[in-house]
Amino acid sequence: MHINYQGEIDEIKKLLEKSFDNPSTIITILKDITDASRVNLLFYNKDEKLFYDYQRDTSISVRFLEDGTKSLIGEAYRSKKPYFCSYIPFDTKYNVALDNPFLVKVTSQIIVPIVSDEVVIGFVRFSRKKHTFDHIVLEKILALKKIFKRLFLTPQDQLDQEISEEFFSMKKAEVYNSMNVIQKEFRKLNKKTNNPEIQRMIRKATKQIDAINTYIHTESVDTPLNLDRESTDMRVLIADDVKMNVKILNAMIKQEKVNDIDFAYDGLEALAKIAQAEKNNNSIQILFLDHHMPGKLGLEVAKTIREQEKTHNKSKIFLVSITNDPKAIEADKNLYDYHIPKPFMKSDISSIIKEIQQLHDNVA
Repeated sequence: MHINYQGEIDEIKKLLEKSFDNPSTIITILKDITDASRVNLLFYNKDEKLFYDYQRDTSISVRFLEDGTKSLIGEAYRSKKPYFCSYIPFDTKYNVALDNPFLVKVTSQIIVPIVSDEVVIGFVRFSRKKHTFDHIVLEKILALKKIFKRLFLTPQDQLDQEISEEFFSMKKAEVYNSMNVIQKEFRKLNKKTNNPEIQRMIRKATKQIDAINTYIHTESVDTPLNLDRESTDMRVLIADDVKMNVKILNAMIKQEKVNDIDFAYDGLEALAKIAQAEKNNNSIQILFLDHHMPGKLGLEVAKTIREQEKTHNKSKIFLVSITNDPKAIEADKNLYDYHIPKPFMKSDISSIIKEIQQLHDNVA
Protein backbone atom coordinates (compact mmCIF):
# COMPACT_ATOMS: atom_id res chain seq x y z
CA MET A 1 0.00 0.00 0.00
CA HIS A 2 1.42 3.38 -1.06
CA ILE A 3 0.81 6.31 1.28
CA ASN A 4 0.55 9.77 -0.29
CA TYR A 5 2.80 12.28 1.48
CA GLN A 6 2.64 14.87 -1.30
CA GLY A 7 1.11 17.58 0.88
CA GLU A 8 3.80 17.16 3.53
CA ILE A 9 6.54 16.99 0.89
CA ASP A 10 5.32 20.21 -0.73
CA GLU A 11 5.51 22.02 2.62
CA ILE A 12 9.03 20.71 3.23
CA LYS A 13 10.12 21.87 -0.24
CA LYS A 14 8.84 25.37 0.51
CA LEU A 15 10.78 25.45 3.76
CA LEU A 16 13.97 24.30 2.05
CA GLU A 17 13.59 26.76 -0.82
CA LYS A 18 13.29 29.65 1.65
CA SER A 19 16.54 28.50 3.28
CA PHE A 20 18.37 27.68 0.06
CA ASP A 21 21.13 30.22 0.74
CA ASN A 22 21.83 28.81 4.21
CA PRO A 23 23.08 25.19 4.30
CA SER A 24 23.04 25.13 8.12
CA THR A 25 19.31 25.84 8.16
CA ILE A 26 18.77 23.15 5.53
CA ILE A 27 20.58 20.68 7.77
CA THR A 28 18.36 21.64 10.71
CA ILE A 29 15.20 21.18 8.63
CA LEU A 30 16.35 17.79 7.34
CA LYS A 31 17.14 16.61 10.87
CA ASP A 32 13.68 17.65 12.01
CA ILE A 33 11.74 15.92 9.22
CA THR A 34 13.74 12.68 9.34
CA ASP A 35 14.48 12.53 13.09
CA ALA A 36 18.12 12.04 12.12
CA SER A 37 20.81 12.47 14.76
CA ARG A 38 23.16 13.93 12.17
CA VAL A 39 22.93 15.20 8.60
CA ASN A 40 26.07 15.77 6.53
CA LEU A 41 26.34 17.72 3.29
CA LEU A 42 29.41 16.60 1.34
CA PHE A 43 30.34 18.84 -1.59
CA TYR A 44 32.59 17.83 -4.49
CA ASN A 45 35.81 19.73 -5.11
CA LYS A 46 36.78 18.80 -8.67
CA ASP A 47 40.23 20.43 -8.46
CA GLU A 48 41.30 18.33 -5.48
CA LYS A 49 39.06 15.36 -6.39
CA LEU A 50 37.50 15.00 -2.99
CA PHE A 51 34.22 15.44 -1.16
CA TYR A 52 34.39 17.81 1.81
CA ASP A 53 31.98 17.96 4.71
CA TYR A 54 30.27 21.35 4.99
CA GLN A 55 30.18 21.47 8.79
CA ARG A 56 33.00 19.29 10.08
CA ASP A 57 36.02 20.30 7.98
CA THR A 58 36.81 16.75 6.90
CA SER A 59 37.04 15.24 3.43
CA ILE A 60 36.96 11.97 1.48
CA SER A 61 39.26 11.49 -1.51
CA VAL A 62 37.54 10.12 -4.61
CA ARG A 63 40.23 7.46 -4.91
CA PHE A 64 38.90 5.75 -1.78
CA LEU A 65 35.46 5.60 -3.36
CA GLU A 66 36.61 4.45 -6.80
CA ASP A 67 39.14 1.77 -5.90
CA GLY A 68 36.66 -0.66 -4.35
CA THR A 69 37.41 0.18 -0.70
CA LYS A 70 34.38 -1.13 1.16
CA SER A 71 32.13 1.58 2.56
CA LEU A 72 28.50 2.63 2.46
CA ILE A 73 29.34 5.94 0.82
CA GLY A 74 31.58 4.16 -1.70
CA GLU A 75 28.70 1.86 -2.65
CA ALA A 76 26.45 4.88 -3.21
CA TYR A 77 29.18 6.61 -5.22
CA ARG A 78 29.84 3.70 -7.55
CA SER A 79 26.19 2.78 -8.12
CA LYS A 80 25.01 6.43 -8.24
CA LYS A 81 22.02 5.22 -6.23
CA PRO A 82 20.97 5.86 -2.60
CA TYR A 83 22.28 3.39 -0.06
CA PHE A 84 19.98 2.48 2.85
CA CYS A 85 21.69 0.78 5.76
CA SER A 86 18.95 -0.29 8.15
CA TYR A 87 21.28 -1.66 10.84
CA ILE A 88 24.99 -0.88 10.70
CA PRO A 89 26.28 -3.75 12.93
CA PHE A 90 25.03 -6.23 10.32
CA ASP A 91 26.32 -4.37 7.24
CA THR A 92 29.67 -5.75 6.08
CA LYS A 93 30.28 -2.70 3.85
CA TYR A 94 30.36 -0.28 6.78
CA ASN A 95 33.72 1.47 7.08
CA VAL A 96 34.07 3.69 10.15
CA ALA A 97 36.86 5.82 8.64
CA LEU A 98 34.74 6.79 5.62
CA ASP A 99 31.18 6.45 6.89
CA ASN A 100 31.58 7.68 10.47
CA PRO A 101 34.93 9.51 10.88
CA PHE A 102 33.89 11.19 14.14
CA LEU A 103 32.98 7.90 15.85
CA VAL A 104 29.42 8.94 16.55
CA LYS A 105 27.20 6.13 17.85
CA VAL A 106 25.38 5.29 14.61
CA THR A 107 22.79 2.57 14.09
CA SER A 108 21.39 3.40 10.66
CA GLN A 109 22.36 5.55 7.65
CA ILE A 110 20.81 6.74 4.41
CA ILE A 111 23.31 8.08 1.86
CA VAL A 112 21.93 9.95 -1.15
CA PRO A 113 24.38 10.69 -4.00
CA ILE A 114 23.54 13.83 -5.97
CA VAL A 115 24.17 13.17 -9.67
CA SER A 116 24.45 15.67 -12.52
CA ASP A 117 25.39 14.63 -16.07
CA GLU A 118 26.28 11.16 -14.75
CA VAL A 119 28.77 12.65 -12.28
CA VAL A 120 28.34 12.54 -8.49
CA ILE A 121 28.57 16.17 -7.34
CA GLY A 122 27.75 15.62 -3.68
CA PHE A 123 26.12 13.54 -0.97
CA VAL A 124 23.48 14.04 1.67
CA ARG A 125 24.12 11.60 4.51
CA PHE A 126 21.56 10.94 7.24
CA SER A 127 22.62 9.12 10.42
CA ARG A 128 20.49 7.92 13.29
CA LYS A 129 21.86 6.83 16.67
CA LYS A 130 19.37 4.70 18.56
CA HIS A 131 16.77 3.52 16.08
CA THR A 132 16.82 2.52 12.44
CA PHE A 133 15.39 4.66 9.66
CA ASP A 134 12.28 3.21 8.05
CA HIS A 135 11.16 3.20 4.41
CA ILE A 136 8.70 6.05 5.02
CA VAL A 137 11.65 8.34 5.86
CA LEU A 138 13.51 7.03 2.81
CA GLU A 139 10.56 7.89 0.55
CA LYS A 140 10.44 11.43 1.92
CA ILE A 141 14.17 11.90 1.39
CA LEU A 142 14.07 10.63 -2.20
CA ALA A 143 11.19 12.98 -2.98
CA LEU A 144 13.51 15.90 -2.15
CA LYS A 145 16.37 14.99 -4.50
CA LYS A 146 15.65 17.86 -6.91
CA ILE A 147 15.98 20.37 -4.05
CA PHE A 148 19.28 18.75 -3.04
CA LYS A 149 20.54 18.97 -6.61
CA ARG A 150 19.91 22.71 -6.74
CA LEU A 151 21.95 23.16 -3.58
CA PHE A 152 24.92 21.20 -4.91
CA LEU A 153 24.81 22.98 -8.29
CA THR A 154 25.37 26.37 -6.64
CA PRO A 155 28.52 27.96 -8.14
CA GLN A 156 31.58 26.87 -6.15
CA ASP A 157 32.89 30.34 -5.31
CA GLN A 158 29.49 31.50 -4.08
CA LEU A 159 29.06 28.37 -1.96
CA ASP A 160 32.55 28.69 -0.47
CA GLN A 161 31.77 32.26 0.56
CA GLU A 162 28.49 31.20 2.20
CA ILE A 163 30.20 28.34 4.03
CA SER A 164 33.03 30.56 5.26
CA GLU A 165 30.63 33.20 6.51
CA GLU A 166 28.55 30.58 8.31
CA PHE A 167 31.45 28.59 9.76
CA PHE A 168 33.28 31.62 11.16
CA SER A 169 30.22 33.58 12.27
CA MET A 170 31.11 33.54 16.00
CA LYS A 171 31.88 36.95 17.46
CA LYS A 172 35.40 36.32 18.62
CA ALA A 173 35.67 39.59 20.57
CA GLU A 174 32.82 38.47 22.78
CA VAL A 175 34.34 35.02 23.21
CA TYR A 176 37.75 36.40 24.23
CA ASN A 177 36.09 38.84 26.61
CA SER A 178 34.22 36.00 28.30
CA MET A 179 37.43 33.98 28.57
CA ASN A 180 39.23 36.92 30.17
CA VAL A 181 36.45 37.36 32.73
CA ILE A 182 36.63 33.67 33.63
CA GLN A 183 40.41 33.81 34.02
CA LYS A 184 40.18 36.88 36.29
CA GLU A 185 37.64 35.10 38.48
CA PHE A 186 39.94 32.06 38.67
CA ARG A 187 42.78 34.30 39.87
CA LYS A 188 40.54 35.85 42.54
CA LEU A 189 39.43 32.42 43.71
CA ASN A 190 43.00 31.18 43.79
CA LYS A 191 44.04 34.09 46.07
CA LYS A 192 41.24 33.34 48.52
CA THR A 193 41.97 29.68 49.11
CA ASN A 194 44.83 27.81 50.72
CA ASN A 195 43.37 24.43 49.81
CA PRO A 196 45.98 22.76 47.54
CA GLU A 197 43.35 20.56 45.89
CA ILE A 198 41.24 23.55 44.86
CA GLN A 199 44.38 25.33 43.64
CA ARG A 200 45.24 22.28 41.55
CA MET A 201 41.78 22.26 39.96
CA ILE A 202 42.01 26.00 39.24
CA ARG A 203 45.35 25.50 37.47
CA LYS A 204 43.85 22.68 35.43
CA ALA A 205 40.81 24.80 34.51
CA THR A 206 43.09 27.67 33.47
CA LYS A 207 44.91 25.35 31.07
CA GLN A 208 41.54 24.40 29.58
CA ILE A 209 40.79 28.08 28.98
CA ASP A 210 44.15 28.47 27.23
CA ALA A 211 43.31 25.46 25.03
CA ILE A 212 39.91 26.93 24.12
CA ASN A 213 41.59 30.19 23.11
CA THR A 214 43.96 28.23 20.88
CA TYR A 215 41.04 26.41 19.24
CA ILE A 216 39.21 29.68 18.57
CA HIS A 217 42.33 31.23 17.06
CA THR A 218 43.20 28.30 14.77
CA GLU A 219 39.59 27.94 13.60
CA SER A 220 39.89 31.04 11.47
CA VAL A 221 43.58 31.35 10.58
CA ASP A 222 46.13 29.00 9.12
CA THR A 223 49.14 31.13 10.06
CA PRO A 224 51.27 29.66 12.84
CA LEU A 225 51.68 31.36 16.20
CA ASN A 226 54.86 32.84 17.73
CA LEU A 227 57.09 32.35 14.70
CA ASP A 228 59.63 34.92 15.84
CA ARG A 229 61.48 32.39 18.00
CA GLU A 230 64.41 30.25 16.89
CA SER A 231 63.14 26.95 15.52
CA THR A 232 64.38 23.43 16.24
CA ASP A 233 65.53 20.90 13.67
CA MET A 234 62.75 18.43 14.52
CA ARG A 235 60.66 17.11 11.60
CA VAL A 236 57.01 16.37 12.38
CA LEU A 237 54.24 14.72 10.38
CA ILE A 238 50.57 15.05 11.38
CA ALA A 239 48.31 12.31 9.98
CA ASP A 240 44.59 12.90 10.49
CA ASP A 241 41.73 13.02 7.99
CA VAL A 242 39.98 15.80 9.95
CA LYS A 243 41.51 19.06 8.75
CA MET A 244 40.52 21.05 11.84
CA ASN A 245 42.52 18.64 14.02
CA VAL A 246 45.51 19.15 11.73
CA LYS A 247 45.20 22.95 11.92
CA ILE A 248 45.02 22.94 15.70
CA LEU A 249 47.94 20.53 16.14
CA ASN A 250 49.98 22.54 13.65
CA ALA A 251 49.43 25.75 15.63
CA MET A 252 50.21 24.11 18.97
CA ILE A 253 53.36 22.35 17.71
CA LYS A 254 54.69 25.56 16.14
CA GLN A 255 54.45 27.22 19.53
CA GLU A 256 57.15 24.74 20.62
CA LYS A 257 59.64 26.21 18.09
CA VAL A 258 58.97 23.42 15.57
CA ASN A 259 58.41 24.80 12.06
CA ASP A 260 59.24 21.77 9.89
CA ILE A 261 55.76 20.19 9.85
CA ASP A 262 54.07 18.21 7.10
CA PHE A 263 50.54 16.83 6.82
CA ALA A 264 48.82 13.65 5.60
CA TYR A 265 45.08 13.10 5.43
CA ASP A 266 44.99 9.31 5.13
CA GLY A 267 47.11 6.33 6.14
CA LEU A 268 48.58 5.66 2.69
CA GLU A 269 49.64 9.29 2.27
CA ALA A 270 51.30 9.19 5.70
CA LEU A 271 53.44 6.17 4.74
CA ALA A 272 54.27 7.73 1.36
CA LYS A 273 55.47 10.96 3.00
CA ILE A 274 57.57 9.04 5.50
CA ALA A 275 59.18 7.06 2.66
CA GLN A 276 59.86 10.21 0.62
CA ALA A 277 61.42 11.97 3.63
CA GLU A 278 63.67 8.96 4.21
CA LYS A 279 64.69 8.97 0.56
CA ASN A 280 65.60 12.67 0.83
CA ASN A 281 67.73 12.01 3.95
CA ASN A 282 65.36 14.20 5.93
CA SER A 283 63.56 11.62 8.05
CA ILE A 284 60.38 12.24 10.00
CA GLN A 285 61.13 12.15 13.73
CA ILE A 286 57.66 12.56 15.25
CA LEU A 287 54.37 11.29 13.84
CA PHE A 288 51.07 12.43 15.35
CA LEU A 289 48.83 9.61 14.20
CA ASP A 290 45.03 9.34 14.19
CA HIS A 291 43.47 5.87 14.11
CA HIS A 292 40.33 6.06 11.96
CA MET A 293 41.70 7.17 8.59
CA PRO A 294 40.88 5.98 5.06
CA GLY A 295 43.39 3.91 3.13
CA LYS A 296 45.07 2.47 6.21
CA LEU A 297 44.09 2.71 9.85
CA GLY A 298 46.52 4.37 12.23
CA LEU A 299 47.26 1.01 13.82
CA GLU A 300 48.23 -0.42 10.41
CA VAL A 301 50.50 2.56 9.77
CA ALA A 302 52.13 2.11 13.19
CA LYS A 303 52.74 -1.61 12.58
CA THR A 304 54.28 -0.90 9.16
CA ILE A 305 56.61 1.72 10.62
CA ARG A 306 57.78 -0.52 13.47
CA GLU A 307 58.30 -3.45 11.10
CA GLN A 308 60.38 -1.29 8.75
CA GLU A 309 62.49 -0.05 11.66
CA LYS A 310 63.30 -3.66 12.55
CA THR A 311 63.86 -5.14 9.11
CA HIS A 312 65.44 -2.16 7.33
CA ASN A 313 67.32 -0.66 10.28
CA LYS A 314 65.60 2.70 9.82
CA SER A 315 65.82 5.50 12.35
CA LYS A 316 63.17 5.50 15.04
CA ILE A 317 60.02 7.57 14.62
CA PHE A 318 58.31 8.68 17.81
CA LEU A 319 54.65 7.73 17.40
CA VAL A 320 52.02 9.83 19.16
CA SER A 321 48.53 8.35 19.11
CA ILE A 322 45.81 11.03 18.83
CA THR A 323 42.67 8.91 18.91
CA ASN A 324 39.91 8.76 21.50
CA ASP A 325 38.85 5.25 20.49
CA PRO A 326 39.52 3.09 23.60
CA LYS A 327 39.80 -0.09 21.52
CA ALA A 328 42.45 1.47 19.30
CA ILE A 329 44.34 2.82 22.32
CA GLU A 330 44.41 -0.60 23.97
CA ALA A 331 45.26 -2.58 20.82
CA ASP A 332 49.03 -2.97 20.49
CA LYS A 333 49.61 0.11 22.61
CA ASN A 334 53.27 -0.91 22.84
CA LEU A 335 53.62 0.38 19.26
CA TYR A 336 53.14 3.97 20.41
CA ASP A 337 55.47 6.15 22.45
CA TYR A 338 52.80 8.58 23.62
CA HIS A 339 49.06 9.09 23.60
CA ILE A 340 47.17 12.40 23.78
CA PRO A 341 43.37 12.63 23.83
CA LYS A 342 41.11 14.99 21.91
CA PRO A 343 40.41 17.83 22.35
CA PHE A 344 44.13 18.61 22.34
CA MET A 345 45.72 20.38 25.28
CA LYS A 346 48.65 22.70 24.67
CA SER A 347 50.34 21.41 27.83
CA ASP A 348 50.28 17.81 26.49
CA ILE A 349 51.81 18.86 23.18
CA SER A 350 54.48 20.93 24.93
CA SER A 351 55.44 18.10 27.29
CA ILE A 352 55.84 15.57 24.46
CA ILE A 353 57.81 17.88 22.17
CA LYS A 354 60.19 18.90 24.96
CA GLU A 355 60.79 15.31 26.07
CA ILE A 356 61.48 14.10 22.52
CA GLN A 357 63.70 17.12 21.85
CA GLN A 358 65.74 16.29 24.95
CA LEU A 359 66.11 12.65 23.88
CA HIS A 360 67.10 13.81 20.40
CA ASP A 361 69.72 16.22 21.74
CA ASN A 362 71.20 13.58 24.06
CA VAL A 363 71.60 11.13 21.14
CA ALA A 364 73.11 13.83 18.94
